[in-house]
Amino acid sequence: LGVVLQAVAALEVLGQFFYLGTVFTSVGPAVTDLARLMLEPEIAYRSSRALMSHRDILTLTLRGGCDFQFLRPVQIDQLGNVNTSVIGDVRAPKHRFHGIAVADAMVLVRRVGLYVTEHDRRVFPENLSFRTGTGNIEDGAWRARVGAPGGGPVSVVTPLCVLDFGGPQGRARLRSVHEGVSVEEVQAATAFELALPEEVPVSTAPSEHELAVLRELVDPLSTRHLEFKDLRSEANRRLAEQRAPLSVPSGE
Repeated sequence: LGVVLQAVAALEVLGQFFYLGTVFTSVGPAVTDLARLMLEPEIAYRSSRALMSHRDILTLTLRGGCDFQFLRPVQIDQLGNVNTSVIGDVRAPKHRFHGIAVADAMVLVRRVGLYVTEHDRRVFPENLSFRTGTGNIEDGAWRARVGAPGGGPVSVVTPLCVLDFGGPQGRARLRSVHEGVSVEEVQAATAFELALPEEVPVSTAPSEHELAVLRELVDPLSTRHLEFKDLRSEANRRLAEQRAPLSVPSGE
């Protein structure tokens, strides 16, 4: 889903399609269908205007050249600290996750947008099982002390609401609730107390144009559904049906 969001943002803001793959990032491939690019990465190899390795991306980030990045943590606490490493005892974890490309982004990227596909007290606990990336500890003063160029997390999009970190000492604040969701529902699904503005608005829905770009141009097979438990089986079925070779222009 983060790849989908970044692709849509690049198209809308820059007028250029970027595909963040598992081996390389391609700029301006002839095909913008994420499912095709994921199943047949040679398409991007043959038809992109440029290729960037993950080393290139990390180098750019280390130089402070990354303005915005989407991340999906396993857990988020009230200060925007995130866990993408383990659940349970670190010495014998119940679950282990990749943990990479998060700690550096939380320190170096100017703005980090977080998202999760579930909103409950396991995802938003009082205490993380492990802190992979640091948010607003010391109200963010640690960043100036160590010379970190990044600004840390700025928002969290969940199935229930949008949070930001505009509360006291950089703590999580409820910015808006999605249509049909109450403030009480959001707080009950969150293990820590959320800061509340005087009035909590309803989240702004995506425009028809934004939905069209997402559904027709970037992700017509809805690969984003792989991140949702209830939708994953059907998404896998659609992807399995699309494994036939695709012929595209070479770009030469």
